Amino acid sequence: QSVTPYGGNMQSGGSYGGGMGGGQAFTSNNSMGGQMGMGGNMPNGTDLVRRYIKTEGDKSDIGADVNMCKKYFENQLSPSDVDSALAHLASEGHIYSTVDETKFKSAE
Repeated sequence: QSVTPYGGNMQSGGSYGGGMGGGQAFTSNNSMGGQMGMGGNMPNGTDLVRRYIKTEGDKSDIGADVNMCKKYFENQLSPSDVDSALAHLASEGHIYSTVDETKFKSAE
């Protein structure tokens, strides 16, 4: 079992992410958040998605791509989990869309 750079545990061995590596490996087993002032009931994977948007969004002026995020976490989160996490993060002001509804950057 290994840890993804965004904090989730993978069930299968080997590397994962197709070039997304090189980032800091977060070791929190709590993928529900609880950091950065995010409390209460959050959708599954919210903190993982927040970290992904922050890290990948900082690499580009247009932000992180939602479809790449779904692909990155395909073994950990369902597409609807990612969508729910994105909606929650946007409604709480943690992320914002840039050029369209598929590109996001962190407000933090």
